[in-house]
Amino acid sequence: FSRWLIWLQCDGINGGTPFTNFFRPVASGNPNREPENLNIRFTPQEAVYSYDFEGLHVRTTFFIPNRGTDIHMECTVENHSGRPLGLRMTPVLVPYVNPAQLAPWDKPEWYLKSGFGRQGEAVFWTQLLNAASIREKRRAVTLWTTGEDARSFEISLEKFLGAGDLSNPESVYGERLRLDSGAGRGYGELAGENQVAGYPPVYAVRYETTLEPGGVKTIQQVLSMPECPAPEYGLPSLETAKKPLALFEADVLKREKNARRAYFQKLFSKRRIATRDAVLNQYVNEWLPLQMDWVASLDRGWPTGMRGARDCANDFMGELYLEPGWAREILLLLFECQRSDGWFPRQISTLGRKGKHDLRAFVDAGAFAVEFLNEYVCVTGDFVVLRQKVKWLDGEEEDTILDHAVRVLSYYTDPQNIGEHGLCKIRGGDWLDAVNRAGLEGRGESVMVTCQAVMSISYVCDFAEAAGMPLPRGEWEEKARAFREAVKKTFNREGFFDGLFTDKGEWLFSDHDPDGACRPYVCANAYAILAGAADAEQRASVLRALRTLKDEAGYRLYAPP
Repeated sequence: FSRWLIWLQCDGINGGTPFTNFFRPVASGNPNREPENLNIRFTPQEAVYSYDFEGLHVRTTFFIPNRGTDIHMECTVENHSGRPLGLRMTPVLVPYVNPAQLAPWDKPEWYLKSGFGRQGEAVFWTQLLNAASIREKRRAVTLWTTGEDARSFEISLEKFLGAGDLSNPESVYGERLRLDSGAGRGYGELAGENQVAGYPPVYAVRYETTLEPGGVKTIQQVLSMPECPAPEYGLPSLETAKKPLALFEADVLKREKNARRAYFQKLFSKRRIATRDAVLNQYVNEWLPLQMDWVASLDRGWPTGMRGARDCANDFMGELYLEPGWAREILLLLFECQRSDGWFPRQISTLGRKGKHDLRAFVDAGAFAVEFLNEYVCVTGDFVVLRQKVKWLDGEEEDTILDHAVRVLSYYTDPQNIGEHGLCKIRGGDWLDAVNRAGLEGRGESVMVTCQAVMSISYVCDFAEAAGMPLPRGEWEEKARAFREAVKKTFNREGFFDGLFTDKGEWLFSDHDPDGACRPYVCANAYAILAGAADAEQRASVLRALRTLKDEAGYRLYAPP
């Protein structure tokens, strides 16, 4: 049910009824039908789908190069039937050219202008205008498709679907699509019926050819998002738009695939295990680094233009084992977005300190930034980074990364950020996002963040000393000791540490929550052990309490709900 597929039709094959290069959707008969020799293979560098069906062999590949915004698709049909076949192939792409966010009453197609034409090969394009008339936010998409044997076209999704839908469009049953090749103009030229604006577009082409026995027909397409040129940010030039056509050349495509394969082979060679369990080996050697690479690239897939300050610290702690240079870059980006009192925004702009940030008053990001910095210097030995200077979010003065790390400690130990129980104030929230209103009035406190502050003091003192830049350790350790004593006082009658204190003067994740429940919470108790706030007897008691959180799916974060 892909929005990018190819409908195939031959007289004498499947009773003349169209079917697709994925064999799904099935346009008629049992929707659970399957072809012969179905093989679907995913590798990091490409996806391959192939099958045999009534004398046809169909093979489709999708490939994304290392650089740029191109997606290459190639579909090959081979005639193994022993007789000539009249073949019709109708590749269809329903483009998704949308802004990241639209008003609830808006429709993306209202801001689209699309067209098709011939420029050697056939080409479709869509221009996305901006609802607020901001030129810099205009975007463009192109789809180049094989020109040979392309007989007819469609640009309007509504007219392509007719009385059907994407799983069974009316147009694939006709002898030809609505528009012949003469309706097209050159790239970027909109005139007559080769365009659609304000309505959903489709990129559909009908290819017609005769396949002799043993004959092969191949169609290539490449989808791209080329840069729109300033100052108008209109449709990219023909020269720019044609660059992805290089992938239609066999030697270029092979070279790009080899480069992509080499990228992942290098990624997978960084850390490897060899056990008798092949599935475990693949999980550790391939899946984990691939997932880490994608998460770091996409910032967990949120297209906001911002990175979670805590999230990127966590993610690049893992990525630094694979790409330490990239981790260093994000580390510096994170610290240049730190406020001069030591606090970090909830999310930082990918554009750096001058970008737009999420300034919700969460208080945990500083501890995670210090943990990331500690992991970085321990793994890489790059103590030089501690002497590198970056600016502050709210000023032009430059200070060293070590100064920035010390400022985190100053934030947590500032009396105005410590509550009535000697714990760090939670303000807008800590790691548990759902508890984001417990301290908005300035009274609430977090056991977890207090423990993280203790650990941060230890980390900063240790790596500063290792770098030959020692701090007054005694003064900082005294502050850490005060935090540990405050945490100890939250140890309750049921044998675990309470989680947090609210503006209302209530304890949550405690032995007696406001709803009357006894509710142990993993994070506060785990960090209490890690920070050294729990003695041997308390550690044993905490572990007993946490075992009550185990169920058939693993350990719950807290219970009851």
